[in-house]
Amino acid sequence: MSSSTLKLLARIQLKKNLWQPVSVASIFIFIYSLFSIYQANIKQRATTWSAVFIIFGVSFIFSLIFNVFIVGLYKYYLNQAERKESLFSDLLYGIKNSPDRIILISLIKLLITRIPLIPSIICLCIYYIDGHKLEVLVAAGILLLVIGGILCYILSLCFSQSLFIAADNTSMSAFEVIRRSFWIMKENKERLFVLQLSFLPLFLLSIFTMYLGFFITIPYYIASNCYFYLDLNRRIQPNMFFRDE
Repeated sequence: MSSSTLKLLARIQLKKNLWQPVSVASIFIFIYSLFSIYQANIKQRATTWSAVFIIFGVSFIFSLIFNVFIVGLYKYYLNQAERKESLFSDLLYGIKNSPDRIILISLIKLLITRIPLIPSIICLCIYYIDGHKLEVLVAAGILLLVIGGILCYILSLCFSQSLFIAADNTSMSAFEVIRRSFWIMKENKERLFVLQLSFLPLFLLSIFTMYLGFFITIPYYIASNCYFYLDLNRRIQPNMFFRDE
């Protein structure tokens, strides 16, 4: 199913009952924004390596815990997409259903998708530690960073469905979820890339609206990705193309 069709389904669903999915997503936008502001303020005061590592550790832990609630958000949107009962209590779905499993899934995904960055980090660390400050190390580090960033994105596409699977299936282990995401995305990475790319103009427009546009764009983006997941699992039903009156 094309990106335009998936986005059409998302618009139909959001038009049916806009305020609930928007308000649910707004909670997460607000929490993440507060943490980002706090993190930015702390970074400005970091003057030692130990402080930098502490900030990195806090961000790392926050991302793992935040994903537990993201699973609840996805559960809510999946219920909306399949015309099932969706409640605000769905946001606690991740907490009620093996949060340790979700944290492990997030940890495995994070570690795998960051492996390509290791060579560039090594080069840049050697540059700062080495007293000779060889410029070739900087050039190599930047080149490896660009290549690593591309590889990281490709890997992120491979495991992009892991949290949707976790929200949709509580019986699968963390490793089974990771394998399942990799398997269903084998021939679909390009499709997801095109879908994500199609939202770039909206994200840019949201920035120019003093970020207020994100309160509509992000629910639209999440809903479209929900339908992408349902399409991967062949769960798109004909009645989804009609708005319930």
